[in-house]
Amino acid sequence: MTEAQWLSHSDPLTMLPFLKKTASDRKLRLFACGCARRIWHMLSDERSRTAVETAERHADGRADNEQLARACEDAFEANRDIRSTEPQSDAADMAACVACDAAWPNEDMRTSPTGDEYSGVVDAAQCTASAAEYAAHGAKREPRRERKVEEQALANYVRDIFGNPFRPVTFSADWRTDTTVSLARQMYDTRDFSAMPILADALQDTGCDSAEILAHSRGPGPHVCGCWVVDLVLGKE
Repeated sequence: MTEAQWLSHSDPLTMLPFLKKTASDRKLRLFACGCARRIWHMLSDERSRTAVETAERHADGRADNEQLARACEDAFEANRDIRSTEPQSDAADMAACVACDAAWPNEDMRTSPTGDEYSGVVDAAQCTASAAEYAAHGAKREPRRERKVEEQALANYVRDIFGNPFRPVTFSADWRTDTTVSLARQMYDTRDFSAMPILADALQDTGCDSAEILAHSRGPGPHVCGCWVVDLVLGKE
């Protein structure tokens, strides 16, 4: 993959494997959680939502492996219940699968029970697109606009979380002030990233002259938990 392809790609399934040597498990899990958050309204069972929330806490070290495994098991039970009580609801089935992927308890998000590389995050992206497609058109499998829209959105999520791997950005500790950290922390905790342009101004006030950081912060987004600029300010990997 070239830099130009990375910046323009609309298929997250092609982009994710490219990251296999550099991506942290935390960021991979947060991408899967971002997929689930995108179709949050389709997660009809509270166990699915709880699994995603547990996965987010686990990514930041606030839930241990046992808690994650239990949440994942509950999510699988929710998925089984949906399949037995709502056999015609393919959208709900796919959405529940995303919650399972987000909470997959393997410490390495690159593998699945079958050992398939990157299965967890790739499955999350695939199932998110399928859920949107099914919600709009039922079980018809023809290529649909909704699927392409979802794939484009998730490709943007990949770029927001992982940045541009062809141009690593060096972050100066001088740019990490009480103001910038407070803004970044508030956005991270609330998942409301509307203050990204304000963060850009605050970073510039500290002397930040990184065109990549400032452009991303002032750009149209979308921004999600794991955003590479917010992570840099908070010192997360």
